[in-house]
Amino acid sequence: MRYDFDEKGGGSRIRAAALAGFLAMAFNVEAAPPASPGVDAVKAELEALKREVEALRAQVNGQGSQAASKKEVAALQKEVSEVREATLRPPYEWDKGTSFHFGGYAAVGYSSQRTGGRSFDQAVFVPGFHFNYRDIAFAEAKLETAVAPNGETETKVESANLNLFLGDYAVLTAGKFLSPLGQFQQNYHAPWINKLASRPVGFGEEASGAPLASVGAQIRGGFPLGQSLKANYAVFVANAPALRLNGGGDEIELITNEPGTSAPRNKKIWGGRFSIFPLPSLELGLSAAAGKTALEDGGAVGAARSYRAAGGDFAWQYGKDFDLRGEYLRQRIGDGTEDPGGPFALVSSSGASWKARYIQAAYKFMPKWEGVFRWSRFDAPHGDQWQRQKALGLNYWYASNVVGKITYEFNNGKSGELTDKDRLLLQLTYGF
Repeated sequence: MRYDFDEKGGGSRIRAAALAGFLAMAFNVEAAPPASPGVDAVKAELEALKREVEALRAQVNGQGSQAASKKEVAALQKEVSEVREATLRPPYEWDKGTSFHFGGYAAVGYSSQRTGGRSFDQAVFVPGFHFNYRDIAFAEAKLETAVAPNGETETKVESANLNLFLGDYAVLTAGKFLSPLGQFQQNYHAPWINKLASRPVGFGEEASGAPLASVGAQIRGGFPLGQSLKANYAVFVANAPALRLNGGGDEIELITNEPGTSAPRNKKIWGGRFSIFPLPSLELGLSAAAGKTALEDGGAVGAARSYRAAGGDFAWQYGKDFDLRGEYLRQRIGDGTEDPGGPFALVSSSGASWKARYIQAAYKFMPKWEGVFRWSRFDAPHGDQWQRQKALGLNYWYASNVVGKITYEFNNGKSGELTDKDRLLLQLTYGF
């Protein structure tokens, strides 16, 4: 979830921009209060009090409007009102300040790989649950369910966090949240938002070019810069991602992209992102992170190594039809000497880096048709990971949240690897 600065009516407020696509179609469902204990007994008492009020009213009408009788009637009417309120209110406060929104996305796809497999390879459903209490708290959870290649169902938590609104310019988020480093992972990864049927190389769920999510806490928001500029920011601390070995067990292959509730050697990373809007339609951002991490394998933990991440991004919207964006992000680990008698004694002490970048242009040339071009590149320490890619796409928008895509990838990687095979992708996706 992403919170940005917005200005309206002379005032400033925080808005949930990562939900912008969902809230355009949202419906708030106010939960009906559950029945209070002893409702039948309270209703019986209420009916008895009503009868007493009617009797007193008749007595007053018959004997004149005496002050004592009026006071007695008023007192009973007040008691009836209090009993009625107690009958309707549950033992906890659930009022119009609490709202609920259900949103998410679904995607299905087909892949035809040159000199490779051809299959319907994607069936994903990601429901999102969002609860908001006035301008105080917001809770979010997204569950990703997908069909695995072997036919089993894979389920994981994409995000689960609690947010407190600290004021007009800050929101505190704690739990699992999409990484604030860069833009793609936190804003554009959903299939119905992503312009192509695949992610840029290095920005996938399995790649180490860009972190996918974090488990920790962050403060983010936006604020004005002078009269015409505005800025967004995010500052976070999170569990460090673990390092994984290659098949030979002698080199570090990747930085894990899925965070956990434990950290190698209890290490943490901290960092953030800052962006400005020199124009209302142009955003320029910088990201950085630092900390310590370590190897983990089979319950064993290696020596601590330094961790660094840095990157930049931009997004430009020209009118309603043209969109241009790009991003660069590098993750790097430092040298480390493993215990000679430990499980990682054969692992190289050298550091390594993973770099991912892309630039993408999209143009809607008819009301429902859109053309897309993307160039992306992923550099990794191992030859079977690095990849260069050019992708062309043609999209048909059935609605603002329903799109069919045809994407063709020209891939260049290590000979014989999947990263070197061109692909044709078909995808239908719906955001709700």
